[in-house]
Amino acid sequence: MSERNSMTDRLQKAAAELFVLSFLMIEDSYPYQLVKDIKIMTHGLVEYSEAGLYPVISRLLNSGMISSYIITLESGRDRTYYRIEEDGKKRWRTLKDEYDKFIRISHLITERSED
Repeated sequence: MSERNSMTDRLQKAAAELFVLSFLMIEDSYPYQLVKDIKIMTHGLVEYSEAGLYPVISRLLNSGMISSYIITLESGRDRTYYRIEEDGKKRWRTLKDEYDKFIRISHLITERSED
């Protein structure tokens, strides 16, 4: 594994909860749509599999930050949607603030090293 992929993989894994909550702040969604939306919004720079998001979704469900409901499609198939709850909105704000702080700190350090 290259150094870039290793760092990218770790950052993507760390950001998965923030990304899922960010999309659920906009609208209810289901795993396949979340995967697709994240890929589109990041111009393909971040890609998750549905299976890769399930542990994140499961943790969020178990902690009450999101809830689920089922819609039966015209095909007769059931689709599980997820919605953000108040605790999830608070968690999103905390994660976003931490992320923003980390980015500011990173810029301070890396900008200084370029001098």
